[in-house]
Amino acid sequence: MFHRSKPEPSLLLQPLGEERTLSREGRAILSYSLTLPHLVGEGRGLPPVERYYRRLARLWLARWNGPLFQQACSAEEEALSRSRPFAPWTARLSCAVTLQTPALLSLWWEVQEQRGGDVRTLRQGDTWSLDRGAPLALRECLPPALRRRRALLPALSRQMEERAGRLGAYPDWPARLRRSFRADQFWLTAEDAVVFFPPGTLAP
Repeated sequence: MFHRSKPEPSLLLQPLGEERTLSREGRAILSYSLTLPHLVGEGRGLPPVERYYRRLARLWLARWNGPLFQQACSAEEEALSRSRPFAPWTARLSCAVTLQTPALLSLWWEVQEQRGGDVRTLRQGDTWSLDRGAPLALRECLPPALRRRRALLPALSRQMEERAGRLGAYPDWPARLRRSFRADQFWLTAEDAVVFFPPGTLAP
């Protein structure tokens, strides 16, 4: 699902989407859906952001229409040769805009892929300066007291400690948090910066 806040006059966000089922001899082999932001408006910073998501869409679609379709066909052939049922592969690329202002755009996009019994999920946060048409680093979005790693990690640990009991976190979650922290895995909301850890990193 594509979510968006009320657009500013200088920028219109529209969903760039595609949904398709690929078949072979009338049998469904795989299906996918794609939704990414399409930026319409004026400003020298918008074209680079638009090109980024256009390229992301193009590469993802080429992957599923090309090599992964061939792999799915091979998987179906093997299933049929062994008289086993074949479940069509599925994939979804979706996004959600978390903050939009005249100066910046923040969102996350997520890929969910299912190939047979394997389900894979990848989430990425993007925060853009609409003036420069360039990504913003996490340190640019934090108050000065939290811009260094040695100050930010303890703050994240305190937040996680408050949630650990409720989430059923791993006993060694503090070490996992330090090892897994990536400064590019974040997005912004109207209230704060959200640092993201992939599912299964800190809790089962």
